Amino acid sequence: MDQLDLSIRELSKQLGISRDHARRLQAGEALPSRLLVQKTAVALGVPLEELQLAVQRDRIRKTFVTRTIAEASGRSGRVSLFKPLINALDTEQVPAAYAMLESLAKTAKSKRSLAKRSAVRPEKEALKHMLPAQKKTKKRVSGA
Repeated sequence: MDQLDLSIRELSKQLGISRDHARRLQAGEALPSRLLVQKTAVALGVPLEELQLAVQRDRIRKTFVTRTIAEASGRSGRVSLFKPLINALDTEQVPAAYAMLESLAKTAKSKRSLAKRSAVRPEKEALKHMLPAQKKTKKRVSGA
């Protein structure tokens, strides 16, 4: 975009998207829809096929390369999101950050467990919350 002397603001206006979204697209933090690729090709005056190929390469790289590197190193892909933040911490802050992440992980695990149990009998759980509590009464067997 710099070569065409087109600012993020101007491009976002032409494409009908927010400046923040245009900035994220340029930085590679977001990937455009097919319609947006077509609009961008027209706005930038580049061949559609060339832009589609570039977007496809970015999609593949973002989807597979990052995941493959993380898996090869034995880590979840999400670990890479936290690495810059962890590296920025002071030595004294690391234990507190670890404790917070551990607590969040336990909370997420218990929520998943609760969701699994609720999924077993969803209609019974839904009815339990909608109906008022009923008292159990014993049936009397009449004597002859």
